[in-house]
Amino acid sequence: MVYATRHPGHAGALVLQSTFARFDLGRIVEEFRRAGGDDVAAIVERVYGGDSRSVTPEEWAPCWRLVGPWVPGEQERKRTVVNADLKAGLEVMRWFDVLDQLARIECPTLLCVGELDVITPVAAAREIADGLSDGVGRLEVVEGAGHFAWKDAPERYWPIVTDFLTTATGRRLTSGN
Repeated sequence: MVYATRHPGHAGALVLQSTFARFDLGRIVEEFRRAGGDDVAAIVERVYGGDSRSVTPEEWAPCWRLVGPWVPGEQERKRTVVNADLKAGLEVMRWFDVLDQLARIECPTLLCVGELDVITPVAAAREIADGLSDGVGRLEVVEGAGHFAWKDAPERYWPIVTDFLTTATGRRLTSGN
């Protein structure tokens, strides 16, 4: 998204999955509150608000279960490599806001979001769609999916992405593309 705003006309197409154009702590906290109650909302506010080190994995577990039907399991966690040099990622994310720059994007843009996504909810995707120039964006809400829509509903997600890219690029996509 940032690349497309900085280099209009360069990208042939853009797929934005489970994202937002501006960080909104209040929106994230309220989505988790709606899905899991006040205790979950308080934990989420600590993590996304800057106090993530004080939250234990046991405290985070009920929050994690709310991101959608699929959440990373033991195998995924074992393969995760934490880059200590990127520890400020959440801090940097809290300053992220390109909402006023979205109209610069010129390429066809697919906004894909799971209807159950509490981290980057449908409202965040609609906000992006509203910021794009007319005719640039296509919003797709994947029913029954959460933050990891490609895992939650692959039979619905991948045809959306494939159709969009085929239409946007004029190339038929196959498993070798």
